[in-house]
Amino acid sequence: MNRKLLDLLYDNSALVKFCKSKDIPVPKKYTSTRKNDIRESLSDISKFTRHDEKKNKYLYQFFASNDIGLRIIKVDVQIAPKWSVLETRDMVEDVFKNVKRIKRAHFYVPVKSQIYNQLLELGGRSRGEELLASVDDGLKYLSKYEFDKNVKVVKLNKELRDEVVDIEYLAHKFSATSRCENFPRKMFLGFVDGLIKYDVDALVAVEDGKAIGFIVPSITRTKIGHIMSISVHPEAQGRGVSKLLYYEALKYFKKKKVSIYAGVSSTNEVLGFSKKLKRRAMYAYLELVRK
Repeated sequence: MNRKLLDLLYDNSALVKFCKSKDIPVPKKYTSTRKNDIRESLSDISKFTRHDEKKNKYLYQFFASNDIGLRIIKVDVQIAPKWSVLETRDMVEDVFKNVKRIKRAHFYVPVKSQIYNQLLELGGRSRGEELLASVDDGLKYLSKYEFDKNVKVVKLNKELRDEVVDIEYLAHKFSATSRCENFPRKMFLGFVDGLIKYDVDALVAVEDGKAIGFIVPSITRTKIGHIMSISVHPEAQGRGVSKLLYYEALKYFKKKKVSIYAGVSSTNEVLGFSKKLKRRAMYAYLELVRK
């Protein structure tokens, strides 16, 4: 493999770019894992990889994938070439021409880049932003709040199962910008059952014995924190429940010696609050639908 290309793709990884901007060391385990993932992806013959032959430059890669149960074409435009809108349109046509029978393509591009704006111009719709932040920044912001003493945070258990499923279902259903707004309740049931089965450290906000909020902090094999899901019952929103859940999740990361955490979100509620936690949007997923 071309070492220069490997380094270029690694340096443009969202987490690496974030760490450099914050002057935070990149976790060693992330470095080795990420570079190995890049090698495997570029050598995978089932994926379409495009280069500029004249300039010997990597452009983008695309392949059939899944996103929250939805069959999609994932298009990795990590380095964001500076193209005209016509060249970006050619890329879109290339993707749909070579991967048949899949209706939607999700383009992974740097937030607010030229190609990001061009895809919006071509009818792209945001399906989420990849957010990164330091655990210490979040704890510093949230530690100044005085939380409602009547709301307790406990670990998810079987007794809270049905109430938590309802929270997930209703919170997404009534959010105009959620990627999961049309999901049936049984999909959330399967998700929560999986968390209980594998004893995941999911956290539930409880008031008067009733669940009102839910968050799932997890830790990847590369020691990066990940917020898998956060939701608050519509009737309990606006009362600081999400702040309390984030605070407990970040304390969990701190205890596990995790310094950076990530998450993908499309909801205005989460994206708005993320700015206060200094969560930075590095990349976005823009969806285009086959015509």
